[in-house]
Amino acid sequence: MTTRARPSSSFAALGRLLRYAHGYRRNILSATACSIINKLFDIAPEILIGVAIDVVVNQEESFVAGLGFDTAQEQITILAVLTFFIWAGESLFEYLYQILWRNLSQRLLV
Repeated sequence: MTTRARPSSSFAALGRLLRYAHGYRRNILSATACSIINKLFDIAPEILIGVAIDVVVNQEESFVAGLGFDTAQEQITILAVLTFFIWAGESLFEYLYQILWRNLSQRLLV
């Protein structure tokens, strides 16, 4: 008697999990979307640092000046406001994905 070996790759395990959790597809998509959005907010500060350096070096000819903010003070202020909203967005989506994944895992274990 030979038994057929099951594939043990990560993709096979993910496939089995998705079949098992078929009824929770909306929850999985929501948690995944929150995770992706959180990661986008997570990398945004590095981009803002580059934009801030551009403001300091190029001042009236920077990328932000091209958006209609003429003085360096206005440009730094708008970067500070963006930093706050990025931080708030990252915190919000991190909270949401943690809650969504936790609730999903608890429901799947029951």
